[in-house]
Amino acid sequence: MASSSVKFKQKNPRAIDKVKKKYKKNNHVLKVGFPKELVGSVVYPSTRDTGGKPPRVVDVASKNEFGSASDKMPPRPFMRKSSKPASKLMKRQQKKLIIQLNKKTSTPDIFTKFLRLMGPKMAAIFQKSITDLREPPNSPVTVAIKGSDNPLIDTGLMRQTLTYLVSARKKSKGG
Repeated sequence: MASSSVKFKQKNPRAIDKVKKKYKKNNHVLKVGFPKELVGSVVYPSTRDTGGKPPRVVDVASKNEFGSASDKMPPRPFMRKSSKPASKLMKRQQKKLIIQLNKKTSTPDIFTKFLRLMGPKMAAIFQKSITDLREPPNSPVTVAIKGSDNPLIDTGLMRQTLTYLVSARKKSKGG
């Protein structure tokens, strides 16, 4: 999953303290990728490569991201390659959020609204990475089997399944 954090510059310490207090009260997080609560049980309809058991999309995504020595599959880090542009977008938008937080009209649910607005934008960055990734290429055998040379797209299910979830932050064991 992708993550980002807000860093505060010390130009106006009182305003920044006010924003920090509001930010710390936020009890929601944004998960981008393959959140198990939404897509953990989604499987491919084909059993072509699995000996009869349909593979879960999250397992195929992980195998693509990190590679698989046993399957002679190189890593195709679409999530890691998307993290930097996703983080840049989040930081640009967080600056706008901080301006809103300093307004007297900001509401307690502003962070949740912010995360719900950012979710589709962040997911789109990761989905584009799946579409655009070309290296390392598929082997000629794989291209012949699936009829496409796009390394991360066969049926399109992995790209379609990549999503986002805004959920309540889990409380730490100490708190």
